[in-house]
Amino acid sequence: MHLSCNNNIQGKTYDPYNRTLTSGGSSGGEGALIAMKGSCVGLGTDIGGSVRSPAANCGIYSLRQSALRLPMSGMSMAMAGAESILAILGPMCASQRDIEMWMSSTLGTEPWKRDHTLVAIPWRQPTLGKKIRVAIMWDDGVVVPHPPVTRALKEVKAAMEKYPDQFEITEWKALNHAAGWDIIAGLYFMDGAAQDTQAMADSGEPWDPLTEFIIKENKHVKDHTITEAWEVHSSSLRSH
Repeated sequence: MHLSCNNNIQGKTYDPYNRTLTSGGSSGGEGALIAMKGSCVGLGTDIGGSVRSPAANCGIYSLRQSALRLPMSGMSMAMAGAESILAILGPMCASQRDIEMWMSSTLGTEPWKRDHTLVAIPWRQPTLGKKIRVAIMWDDGVVVPHPPVTRALKEVKAAMEKYPDQFEITEWKALNHAAGWDIIAGLYFMDGAAQDTQAMADSGEPWDPLTEFIIKENKHVKDHTITEAWEVHSSSLRSH
C-alpha cells in the first residue's frame, strides 16, 4: 500500500538516478535494482500500482496484466483467502522485449493446467492493422498530477498523434473517483487490518507514516461481517 520503500533494517530505498526522490513502490527495491543493472528481470506484486510506480520512477518496464493470469502459489500474505481485491504478479524488466519474452515463456508452460484458478489465456501478439484506442485522463477530480507527470502525458499524446493510422486518442472524463475511493478503501482490509497489525506487533517493528495513514487514519477500515462484505462487494459492482 506504499508507493515507496522503507526497510527498518537497511533504511529507505531511493531512486537510482536521484537520491532526493523515491524509487516508488511497493516493489521499488526491484525497480532500483533493475535500473542499476543488478538484475535483468524481477517479479513484483501489484494492486494499485506496485509494479507500475517503480517502473515509472526508475525508468524500466513492467506489466500489470489482468488478475488470474499468472500463478501465485507459494507466496505468503496477510488476509490470504480474502479475495475482495485480487493482487497480481507482474514482471519488471529493462525493456519491452524482455517483458514479452518473460510472459510468453511463462504462459507457454500453460500454468492453468496446474492451477485451476487461472484463466486459460495464452500470450498473444496484437493484430496489426487495427487502431489502438487510447484514453488520456489529465485529472481524476481528486488528485492533480505533478507537472512532470502531466508533461509526460502530453509528450506521449504528441508521439501517438504522429501515427493517426495506428492510434485513436480520446480524453477520459473521471466519474466520481472520490466515491470509488470510499469503496476500495474498505475493501483493502476486510478484517480491519487485524492480520497486518498482528504481523507488525509480532516483529516489534515501528509503524511507517504511510502505514499509519492507510490503516489507522483510514475511516473505512473495519472488521467486516460476511453480510457486510457481501454488501461492499455489491457496491463495487454497482459502481461500474
